[in-house]
Amino acid sequence: MAAGANVKAVQRMLGHASASMTLDVYADLFGDDLDAVATRLDKAVAARNADYLRTGTSDGAVVDLGKRRSPGL
Repeated sequence: MAAGANVKAVQRMLGHASASMTLDVYADLFGDDLDAVATRLDKAVAARNADYLRTGTSDGAVVDLGKRRSPGL
């Protein structure tokens, strides 16, 4: 699974009753993944926030925020 295998496929190959059983049995193998997941989530949130705060347009023009209408107004 750490190499990208589908949990359901591994479950079937090992004959486990459920994917949660497979994850429970092998959960200790994924300790290092927690840091990697946290790092990827932090980067995704930072990228989303950067896009949200951007005031320019795709062509590089500057938007006059005083003339920009808010949704619902």
